[in-house]
Amino acid sequence: MSSRLAFSCSLLVVLATKAFSSDAAFSQRAIPETRLPNGRIVTPTGKWLSLPPFPFAIAVRPDAEQLTVPCIGWPFSLNVVDHPGGETPEVRRFPNGRKNDPDVEVLAGVAYSPDGRALYDATGESGAVDVWSPEIWKKIGRIPLDGVTAATKYTSSFAAALALSADGQLLYVLDQGNWRVVVIDVKNLKRIASLPTGSNPFALALSPDSKHLYVTNSGLFEYRTVDGVDADDIIGTGLRFPPFGYPSKAAREGVRVGGHNVAGLGSENDVRGSSLWTYSVGDPEGGRLIAKLRLGGEIGEALHSIKGGAAPSGVAADAQHVYVALAHNDAIAIISTDGEHVLRQVDITPFSGPQFRDKEGRPLRGVMPAGLAVDAGHLYVAEAGINAVGVIEKKSGKVLGHIPVGWYPSAVAVSPTGGTLYVVNSKGRGAGPNGGSTVSSDAPGHYIGELEYGSVSAISLKLSSADLANATARVLRDNEAALMPDLHLPRLKHAFLIIRENRTFDEIFGDLPGVNGDPKLARYGMQGWAQENPSLKDLHVTPNAHALALRFGTSDAFSTDSDVSADGHRWAVGVAPTPWMNLAWTSMYGGRRHENFFSAAPGRRTLGGGADAPMPEDEPEFGTLWEHLSGAGLSLRNYGETLEVEGNDERVGTDPEGQRLALNAPVPEPVFVSTDRAFPTINQGIPDQIRYTEFARDFSSLVARGEAPALTVIRLPLDHTAHPRPDDGYPYRASYIADNDLALGKITDLISHSTIWKDSAIFVTEDDAQGGVDHVDAHRSVLLVMSPYVRPGVVSHRHSSMPSIQKTIYELLGVGPLNLEDALATDLSDMFTDTPNLIPFMAVPADPRIFDPVKACVAHPKTAAEAHDLVDIDDPREIRAEFHKKATRQNLSRPNGQ
Repeated sequence: MSSRLAFSCSLLVVLATKAFSSDAAFSQRAIPETRLPNGRIVTPTGKWLSLPPFPFAIAVRPDAEQLTVPCIGWPFSLNVVDHPGGETPEVRRFPNGRKNDPDVEVLAGVAYSPDGRALYDATGESGAVDVWSPEIWKKIGRIPLDGVTAATKYTSSFAAALALSADGQLLYVLDQGNWRVVVIDVKNLKRIASLPTGSNPFALALSPDSKHLYVTNSGLFEYRTVDGVDADDIIGTGLRFPPFGYPSKAAREGVRVGGHNVAGLGSENDVRGSSLWTYSVGDPEGGRLIAKLRLGGEIGEALHSIKGGAAPSGVAADAQHVYVALAHNDAIAIISTDGEHVLRQVDITPFSGPQFRDKEGRPLRGVMPAGLAVDAGHLYVAEAGINAVGVIEKKSGKVLGHIPVGWYPSAVAVSPTGGTLYVVNSKGRGAGPNGGSTVSSDAPGHYIGELEYGSVSAISLKLSSADLANATARVLRDNEAALMPDLHLPRLKHAFLIIRENRTFDEIFGDLPGVNGDPKLARYGMQGWAQENPSLKDLHVTPNAHALALRFGTSDAFSTDSDVSADGHRWAVGVAPTPWMNLAWTSMYGGRRHENFFSAAPGRRTLGGGADAPMPEDEPEFGTLWEHLSGAGLSLRNYGETLEVEGNDERVGTDPEGQRLALNAPVPEPVFVSTDRAFPTINQGIPDQIRYTEFARDFSSLVARGEAPALTVIRLPLDHTAHPRPDDGYPYRASYIADNDLALGKITDLISHSTIWKDSAIFVTEDDAQGGVDHVDAHRSVLLVMSPYVRPGVVSHRHSSMPSIQKTIYELLGVGPLNLEDALATDLSDMFTDTPNLIPFMAVPADPRIFDPVKACVAHPKTAAEAHDLVDIDDPREIRAEFHKKATRQNLSRPNGQ
């Protein structure tokens, strides 16, 4: 298993009860306007109830007197609101302390019995359904999904969404481990049937008469273990590089590579993926599959063809139609009740005009419809990408308007009385600061996930046409809030994107002159420290980053859109994670979603959604940064990025590539053909000095041949840090930062001394900010921009984000927007000038007290335990442990006496 996944066994979202006490009922006051990391604003409508991070589902009791919301945090919790329509709702949380309770297991499937005396809860990892009594809030039963059904033995089940028949007799549970629906006789607590699904099943719904069951399949393929790869000898038998690009003939039909016959994935347009499957149910036998309906356009290999599936997500049904949210298509498919035909497809984007179309004239995507709910006359759509709820008139299919809510709405439900819409906002209003004097004294911790509370909005449905028009105008205003006047940008021929790991602004640049920084948090600045050796004072941890900021440009208002690396590397290449992916990574980082690349259960092989490389199911309709630029006829070169596909193992001993692969998982075709395969991916046991050396060799050769690419992407990961390795040249965690900083300086030195420097710009970002602290916001991170055309020493103060980098690269290279994310972001033109300064940059030596590049070498552990410790990639336990040591505030801010 990948070390990133193997060690990501605790999101550690410790939620102090005190932190929620002030919002322990639906707030009657207006929720203040909040700016998100991407620069957009949320101005939520209605009443507001704060919850632990990452809620994705909601159940409303039939009498409307209670609702339950499961949250995927630490602890994983059931959150119960009594009398939600009253003036003083009561809120309870199980468990109510800081520790995870093994008896409370949740994911995103909850449903009340018709009489409200039982709550059914899908447990996720343990593959069962728990039955709770809402009268006493005790667990009164458990129904495991594993076992023998119809002569087939199932193991490794993963219980996700569920639905209960109208009479309360049959329970349908989605098993994402085995890609099936388990039918349960509730009265006898007995499994009676197992119904197969397609790839990555995500959501299910019953028709009002409970005679039809509908399941959305959000994935595209089943990934299989490569023949000949041995679980006990991954290093010796695993693939060194993904076997093929996607989409391609090789991906469809298979290849022979590295001595292995690698099976193909089959057709990317097969009905097992991007589809709605319909079952006839309700009979004593449990049901049967009656229809398979492919959704979305046809995927193809041509330059401007569709690259991704429709990502079917939420599903709802009434007596006349089935409604499916197409997350990648910004549309709702309206389907016949037999599941055979798409009757209509409703485009839901509120953004119009030429600025919201690409160069092919296609509408920019990014509304990201997720959860759905219906009442007598309307369909309500959780629009996760624009922080709104869309309202559609069912009879006409007309979009009546959009209601602003919180960050990333993922589920909606209508009160049984019909007067209230409940909206689950998975990320609430963001995280806020996690370091310095601005942190609240009762904050539950410093880790970004601890602070990003979710919420439920309660919205009155007594909305007039004028109300909806005003609400829609507010949605447009809020989503365009990041836009600033675009200033002049030069037209360049070469752009470089360097992606690093996990740092905040303050811990690197808090000491930089002229910025909104907190020098006390600059542990990796020019007066930094090594927490393992307090006697070392005023360490120059990042002399190159500081020199680059002073010579070229930076921003003190740049934030990552991501929370962790799993979504961060998707955001970095223009991929907003789908509802399936967001549910996958949060439960994975929470320690209750485990993969097994060698499992017989197809879902278990890819349950986490990939380490941090976009998989085919992640591909937006019109592709990523890679397809966008290659489709424009521009050349690419990739060093280490977008390679951590499903099935990767990054243990020590896998150099020079840094990983071995067990599955037939692909990378985007432009990545497959443009990657320097001798450049290591993220593996923390490989020095960044080695990465620089390989880049210098390859880049210099390309320039000498006159083949320098238009876009070069470089993964430079050692500022992530890992456990100290004194024998290998890393006596302190800060040593990894220093290695990374020196490599960054050398790369800039090399490029700026090359013949292409006069036509180049370099952008440096972090994939996320989860590893550090910041006095402004836990998402605020590092941005560096280097070019002859960058204003010397400029500090941008206007809000920018990852899509701002992409937008600027597209503008510099003469390419239009890819999606709504970059179209609604400000660019970085305020950092540029028309007058070039061609003087090259000279790399600054590392402080020898913490890093000597001569001593840096590949990790060679002496014991298995030491090997386990060497590659601690994205382990929330490690990050939070560093935050929560006994001397926490001295570890995260300047020690006394310095």
